[in-house]
Amino acid sequence: MRLHNFLFLIVIFSSVLIESKKMRTVPRMEIFKDKSWLNQRGWFKTVPLEYILKINPQVNYQQVVDKVYFDYPEFALSSKFPHKGYFDELFMLSVPQGKVQGMCGHVFIQNLLSDEMARGDRFECLVEIPKVPEQNIKKVSGKVAVIAQHGVGGKWANYYHAIYEVLGRLALLEIAGIEYDWLYVPLDKKYVREALFLWGIDFKKIIAPTDEYFAIQADELIVPSMVINTSCGHAHAGNFQHPITSKYIKEKLLLGAKKENIDTSSFSKKVFISRKDSHNARRILNEDEIFKLFEAKGFKRYEMSKLSVAEQVLLLHNAEIVVSEQGSGLANILFCKSDTMVVEIFQALIDNCFWWVSQMLDLNYIPIKTLPVDADYYADWRNKNMDYYFKNNILQTNVPVDEIKKFVDTL
Repeated sequence: MRLHNFLFLIVIFSSVLIESKKMRTVPRMEIFKDKSWLNQRGWFKTVPLEYILKINPQVNYQQVVDKVYFDYPEFALSSKFPHKGYFDELFMLSVPQGKVQGMCGHVFIQNLLSDEMARGDRFECLVEIPKVPEQNIKKVSGKVAVIAQHGVGGKWANYYHAIYEVLGRLALLEIAGIEYDWLYVPLDKKYVREALFLWGIDFKKIIAPTDEYFAIQADELIVPSMVINTSCGHAHAGNFQHPITSKYIKEKLLLGAKKENIDTSSFSKKVFISRKDSHNARRILNEDEIFKLFEAKGFKRYEMSKLSVAEQVLLLHNAEIVVSEQGSGLANILFCKSDTMVVEIFQALIDNCFWWVSQMLDLNYIPIKTLPVDADYYADWRNKNMDYYFKNNILQTNVPVDEIKKFVDTL
């Protein structure tokens, strides 16, 4: 009897493995390099949006915002990052009987994924997209607006990308005056729920995916474009945030946060953002020693994860000077007043996204490079230098105190 039960379990387990292999058409651990690799081996293809529109005349394209040009002073710590170019036009798609799946809200039209919507600089986000059987795709009546993308939920969740890019697509919906019945966005992260609450979203209208196998087909999908696509000769992952949508987000969340009647009297005007609460890289191991230098100048230290989104918004809005290790806690400088001093402490990794935000909002941005940098994060995204950084844990380091002290003495 026991042998019979054991064999039965083996049969069941084997069938599960076979079904799992059917669903997972692309090996998760296999290393890939570019779009051609993906298109040769994936169950879907990534193609230009122009091609999708050409073969699918029922898909409606509506331009919402013209190209926006930018021309800023060169980033002080690296000439590899462009400072001139333009944002591609922002648009809205209407897709009859459109399908969307997963935490990142990938929209497929005849097994095609638009390059403009695919976050092509992060191919690891695309290679893991499973093929969902047709019978498992839930039908939804009405118009479903999709704002989910990389950075909003699941293992790819990131506060910076959620605030600027996911809410940026929500802002685009409102700028275009688009109405919808449902909003497709994950709710597994507390800060996403709080931000949407401050925005004034009706949670009864939210369709929240729970994993990568979650998929729906709507009577009509409303798909706002990503707001980070630029033409500036640089493959980026959210370095550049659109000024129109970013400023819309700022005003919307500031208004929502002020309605919360939070007592800000204890908030310091001199803010030091800690990364002790981070599970990611880029932690300064001697942060306590560094903070003491600033504490002597009247700074107060904050861990952003211990504050609500409303508190983070108001803390940075009331600040006169903000000091931070590089990390997503600095995303909240979006809510700073113009001319606020923003001091960013770099280690061995240089990413210029907060320089960009500072330029866009006329903040007084000061970068401090404390260690030699022999590779730029996005310029060397796929080469051995980045592998070396992560494998050897170089991003978590002790910062030379003398370099910080030189700056603190000027305050």
